[in-house]
Amino acid sequence: MGATELFVIELADNQECYYSGTTLSGEVKIDLAYPLDVSGITLTFKGYGKAKWTSSDSNNDDIVYASSSTYMDERITLYGTPDQLELHRMDSGEYRYPFTYNIPPLVPSSCSGDRGKVKYKLIAVIQRFWKSFIEKEKVVKIFRPLDLNAEPGPSLEIKVQDIMDASCCCLSDGNIFAKLSVKKNRFAIGEVIDFDIELLNRSNRNISSGTLRLQQIVVFSARRTDGADPDSYDFTKVKKEKNYIDIHKTGKVRPYEQYKATDKVRIPPVATSHLEGCEFINVIYRVQFLPEHVGCCSEPLEHDVVIGTIPYAGVSVPQSEVNAAHDALQDAATNLPPPPSQSVVSIQPGRLPPPPPGFIIDLPSEDPPSYTECLLQDLAAARASASQNIQKEKMELGTVPSEKPPISSYTPSFPTDDELTGLMNHSSRTTTITTTTTNTNVNINSTTADSDFDHI
Repeated sequence: MGATELFVIELADNQECYYSGTTLSGEVKIDLAYPLDVSGITLTFKGYGKAKWTSSDSNNDDIVYASSSTYMDERITLYGTPDQLELHRMDSGEYRYPFTYNIPPLVPSSCSGDRGKVKYKLIAVIQRFWKSFIEKEKVVKIFRPLDLNAEPGPSLEIKVQDIMDASCCCLSDGNIFAKLSVKKNRFAIGEVIDFDIELLNRSNRNISSGTLRLQQIVVFSARRTDGADPDSYDFTKVKKEKNYIDIHKTGKVRPYEQYKATDKVRIPPVATSHLEGCEFINVIYRVQFLPEHVGCCSEPLEHDVVIGTIPYAGVSVPQSEVNAAHDALQDAATNLPPPPSQSVVSIQPGRLPPPPPGFIIDLPSEDPPSYTECLLQDLAAARASASQNIQKEKMELGTVPSEKPPISSYTPSFPTDDELTGLMNHSSRTTTITTTTTNTNVNINSTTADSDFDHI
């Protein structure tokens, strides 16, 4: 036991949970069995958060991931002159050293896990001259206020149900109908949960029990500590831990029997949702219900809930009303009325709506042409373009006069028999073409004999 028969940190009213921004008070009690020479007695208020784990890379080398932060680190002197080479004699007997401390208002809530934690503690130290110090710790829980009325959206009534397969080794023995109802999905620490459970065993097997529990999902984020490139894909990693707090256990349900239960359970002092104030730890809560001896592929009935410190003052809305409101909102969004400056216009398929007021645009009043009409129009345009190109080439070669007198009317005439006989005896047309090429220029000279066909 040594010199100290009693060395403890006692908090006022034996309180161990505090809100951030409040005052923590108590006293350090010391009972010495014999006189003791000390340099001083101190009390440190310490709060910190950390996350740390080890992973292996592709080369099976260990990589350490870690994150940390300090939220409180303040020391006060209760007696003597700590850290000084000055002795103070303490006679045997009892000593009381009261203290008070104002907790910072923005520190995160206490949280613990295998890979990380947010922890607050008080450390009392008796500094002895030229001897080892005597230390005593006291862990306290601090909760950062979380107003459930400030959470987005309304509080909802939880109603989840499912038909679970009571299979064993891929052989189905029937099914189990399970239903869970909770009055709301927001709870303050210390508040009571009202829930209803219903089980209908439609299988050949006994259900020994079912467990209603609060699932806590703690998400840790940490960075590599080996000086790796911050832009590397594995510089930051995330790990999840799941903790369970059993709330209620059902009784035995025989085959083809029904079980109903209504109960109330108080929320234990756990870390608040979101864990505001901590950058590398997040907390998510779900309420779960799962009967025993169900198939391996069956999922538990579950729903997300929010755990805070300030109770929700409003009225919870049934999920059915929320779904109906959502559907009505979707219908209203798809059937919005037109602005006052416009009138309702019925738009027919294949027709464009009229332009808004003040906007002038020339739109065809008739329906667009069909596919066949478009092809015929394109064919006529192609023929006209080809005819124009032929005429242009003839004009460039000089075989067609550039200008023709207008012809008001034309009546074809045919030659007489005597004229045809004369034409047959006439010498045929002869054409001589001489082509001379110099570099890239081509000269074409054409000489055409007179023909009796020219007067036709």
